Amino acid sequence: MPAVNIPLHKKGDYLVDYEEKVFEDVKAAPGEKALVTFHTVAFEGSIGFVNLLQATRLLRKGFETSVLLYGPGVTLGLQRGFPTLGDEAFPGHLNFNKQIQKFMEEGGKVYACR
Repeated sequence: MPAVNIPLHKKGDYLVDYEEKVFEDVKAAPGEKALVTFHTVAFEGSIGFVNLLQATRLLRKGFETSVLLYGPGVTLGLQRGFPTLGDEAFPGHLNFNKQIQKFMEEGGKVYACR
């Protein structure tokens, strides 16, 4: 019968090789821009949050990055909180708000258009 004959992983072990770079580290050329558009409803799935993370990554790669919230996408930029604005009712409740704030603090632009 086949058997695995390697030691078990333990706390602190790496499951992947973080040192080996398989893909080129793409950086923006001077003046390159990126626009990320959102036509999604907040909390209807993870795509809005994932796209905000991607927009932040583009910004950090040197692209002059803008986010466009349009149609139902403007719901990503609404103020939230419970019991008062800015209070997190549960972990992750303000994910969108915090990510948009971080994006803007790092130099990203956010536009909302109904």
